[in-house]
Amino acid sequence: MTDRARSAGVWVAAALIVVVVAGALYLRPSLTLPAAPAAHSAAFSDERLGDASFADANRGEVIVTRYPVRQGSTPLHYATSDGGRSWSQGGDVVYAPPMAIDWRGAATGTAHVSADGGRTWRPLAVPETAASGTVPTFLDSRHGWWLVRGGAPNQPQTRIWRTEDGGASWQHLEVSGLPAGAAPLGFRWLDPQRGVLAIIAAAQPALYRTEDGGVTWGPSLVPPSPLPGTRPLLVWPMALGGRLLAWLTSLPQDQFDTTGRVTGSGPYLDFFTYSLASADGGRTWGPPIAGPHLQTSGLGPPAIDSAGRLLLLDGRRLLASEDGGKTWTVRVIQAPAGETPNVLIGATDGALFATAISDTIPATGLRFVDRLLRSTDGGARWKTVPLPR
Repeated sequence: MTDRARSAGVWVAAALIVVVVAGALYLRPSLTLPAAPAAHSAAFSDERLGDASFADANRGEVIVTRYPVRQGSTPLHYATSDGGRSWSQGGDVVYAPPMAIDWRGAATGTAHVSADGGRTWRPLAVPETAASGTVPTFLDSRHGWWLVRGGAPNQPQTRIWRTEDGGASWQHLEVSGLPAGAAPLGFRWLDPQRGVLAIIAAAQPALYRTEDGGVTWGPSLVPPSPLPGTRPLLVWPMALGGRLLAWLTSLPQDQFDTTGRVTGSGPYLDFFTYSLASADGGRTWGPPIAGPHLQTSGLGPPAIDSAGRLLLLDGRRLLASEDGGKTWTVRVIQAPAGETPNVLIGATDGALFATAISDTIPATGLRFVDRLLRSTDGGARWKTVPLPR
């Protein structure tokens, strides 16, 4: 995992191998499960992918951890401007439209932010020390919010900062209405006043909404699982065409333990997915519409491409919805032999990016995200993006 908590949350905090691979403001968490025992094993690959984000088909950054980890070693940052054909070490940039953030200098209280994909930069104030380990969420080039988590694990505390000048200054909000002890995951905003916040409270996923820019919050959606014998794992907000979508994921009851933690039942989890729509900023929601049933070791909410399609990867299948999750089409993709596509992490102009897992099982029996894939034809064919060595 990276040294900066780039994603707004993780889908599961349990006895799993959790690997966050995401662009900061895409809020795209993922997980990887231990592999099933094998009769044979192979040596570790040298690299594990810790983070990845791209501005377009060519420009991006990754964070790589060398294994086995040695004392004093740290994750390494690399940048590319040619789609991963070559890499240069250094930098600490995350691309997350509408903004890109360069974290160099954050330790002194000032990072940098870009509204044009990293071509030009301006100072980004860091409102408090704890914020340097998290990420601001921007609606546009002026309006943003910074969610900072603190407190003990069993008594989390949430602080929210807001900017109206593109991050040059931040105002601390005296927040009310969120349940005590809630674990906040991340925002989605429709306009400077209306937004929703995904949380976990008392092991129950929920959305809370605001209509005053983040000061006052109230319940928006606390979804039950539509399928008997399952329970909700996470509900995640998305904005599409001026309305909100909620992406609900449920698991069978037998994949949770008695404390509500996810235990799984092998190398894969059995995901049931649903989408709900709101046309009034989260005040009311339509009925849950069943989405794809997935058996996979990694899952994040759908990526949204420039055409407004929802996209998911399920192994060597690409699932797409052009109507906000009401109907889905499935196509078989071409991916490199020996690599299992894991999670679709980004849809940029001209390319899709995904994580993958090598089919080679290391000696530990634990599998990690260790591959990066790119497609430049809408997801039909994928090629490995070589990680820097």
